[in-house]
Amino acid sequence: MRLFVKVSLLVILLGMFMFDVGMAANQDGELVVALSEGPDNLDPQYSGGPSMRIWTNIYEALLVKDADGNLKPALAESWETIDNKHWRFNIRKGVKFHSGRDLNAKAVKDSFDRYNNPDDPHFNYSVTNWIKDVKVIDDYTIIIESFVPFSPALDWLSTTQSCVVVDVEAVKEYGDLRENPVGTGPFELDKWEVGRFVRLRRNENYWGQKPDIKYLTFEIIPEESTRMVAFLAGDVDLVWDVTDNFLPKLKSDPTVDITSIDSLRINTLELNFLKPIIKNNPSLRKAISLAIDTDTIVKQIIGMRGSTADSVVLDVSHGYFPQNFIEYDPKKAVELLNKAGWIKGSDGYLQRDGKRLELDFVVNWERDYRNREVAEAIQGYLEEIGIKINLQLVQYATYVDIVISKGEQDMDIMGWGVPTNEFYWAVKARFHSNTQALGDWGTTRNMDPKLDEMIDSGLSAKTEEELSQIFKDVQLYIYENTICIPLYYVKNVSAKRNYVKGITFHPNVWHPYIYNNVSIDK
Repeated sequence: MRLFVKVSLLVILLGMFMFDVGMAANQDGELVVALSEGPDNLDPQYSGGPSMRIWTNIYEALLVKDADGNLKPALAESWETIDNKHWRFNIRKGVKFHSGRDLNAKAVKDSFDRYNNPDDPHFNYSVTNWIKDVKVIDDYTIIIESFVPFSPALDWLSTTQSCVVVDVEAVKEYGDLRENPVGTGPFELDKWEVGRFVRLRRNENYWGQKPDIKYLTFEIIPEESTRMVAFLAGDVDLVWDVTDNFLPKLKSDPTVDITSIDSLRINTLELNFLKPIIKNNPSLRKAISLAIDTDTIVKQIIGMRGSTADSVVLDVSHGYFPQNFIEYDPKKAVELLNKAGWIKGSDGYLQRDGKRLELDFVVNWERDYRNREVAEAIQGYLEEIGIKINLQLVQYATYVDIVISKGEQDMDIMGWGVPTNEFYWAVKARFHSNTQALGDWGTTRNMDPKLDEMIDSGLSAKTEEELSQIFKDVQLYIYENTICIPLYYVKNVSAKRNYVKGITFHPNVWHPYIYNNVSIDK
């Protein structure tokens, strides 16, 4: 029977993971999932992105969000806001790490202290460095204190991206958790062959509903056609990120279920303000925006995998304010550049003071769907108005080195998730100066005190009306100053065999309980 996933069902399923609701259909089953990229490592301290799709099944946070964005208990069974700088959490009793050690208040504090060590900051340090202290009140109670009023604290603490709890005693034992992950989650590491697969096994001592399947295996198959061949041959049960190329064939197969849902991810064209050509030329930034037909890119290249973005904030998030960002006017773009002194030379490219207008464009072609084609389309649009684009299509490690570590590019394509499904992660974690240092993921490097002040003002807003106006003003400011150019909101399209039951389809691909209720009913 074809599985139709509705929001109401999602909410029910997300609630079910807390409780033992009965016997599984197949206690020895295995779910095989195809992924395009394997993990860098399995330690949240040192990895994100592709790695998270695997280790979010191993680790858990204090809180979790359901598909509607409502906070639910996880490792914290209850919580309360004391004031705008303090939050009390009651840690769930009876939870054990995969090592057999007990989860308690001290273990939670140790995990957060490890994340927030400035001498060895974790991969997403900028989204936890608002935490001033984690105080142990008793064996199962903590109070988290922020440096300043921080209204999105509970939202941010619900993220597997930055706030999962790890066994710090295991860190002492192994040196780190890169190859020896130890959390509290429903699955634990069974076997890992780098570049081939990662196999997790059911945590038999899990505090909530134990998964029905015994094994959860992620096959690493970089090539899309090879992934689909494996799926159609029956070697893989579930494929994420299905493209338009294979949808007609999949839709014609009665044994296949296809699901498309909004995701919590946006892709943008980022402009690097470390480069004087970008920072000192607002007319150039605006011209770049005007020259790119994002609507056509989405329709002709992205297809059902996305929808045109009209803000840097997700259109499904609280705080989203559409600005009618989409404006395609290459003639106006050329006029702006001419007015700023760039005139087309004999080689067809714009020049000013005898120097050609030339930009280095670095794109990780494998990270997001059809990044290569999107990048080539952008290159084409910009060269049409006379900007020479040096396009470098690179793999993930090279992208991190050039863009994240060194900031050598003029432009890049960045896709980022907003697992909290709210305004501040989308904006503060990307455009505030404390996320803009080299090595961090705020790749616009705009370092704008005025924007910082606008963002920070919302953290202590007294009314909903005041907060909404701040959200609106921030989005408008980013647009008017062309700090980055929204491209598209990502949609998740998956295909599974219809004998796979109970997948919790969730907008957050890093949600920790996607596979908890899966059963194999062959």
